[in-house]
Amino acid sequence: MVSLIPVLVVEDDPHWQEGIQVLLQQSGRFQAVSIVDHYEDALSAFTQYQPQLVLLDWQIIGEKDGLDVGHKLLQLGLASHQIVLISAANPQSIPSHPFLYIPKNQISDQLLPLLDALFPA
Repeated sequence: MVSLIPVLVVEDDPHWQEGIQVLLQQSGRFQAVSIVDHYEDALSAFTQYQPQLVLLDWQIIGEKDGLDVGHKLLQLGLASHQIVLISAANPQSIPSHPFLYIPKNQISDQLLPLLDALFPA
């Protein structure tokens, strides 16, 4: 039996949550161990599940955004290449960040090839 790579998904839109989960399942290599929609739950899920990858929406529920989550995860020991920022916003409107980035309108084409490059079989 193949060990699946654990992924934390931080996304507040139920349609995107479901779509991302389906893509991960289709890969046969990645598993969403938790799907959360705000800062506090993201940190709690990270501590609980210790995922190898975090898919992170920029605009999430609450006062802190996805970049706040990402920067905290860096402090907790996750590497910047283990965090993939996803957003429907214009890329020029997103503050500077060290994370990988996929526009939401290209996630179905770009997510799995990026993950396969990050985690070769």
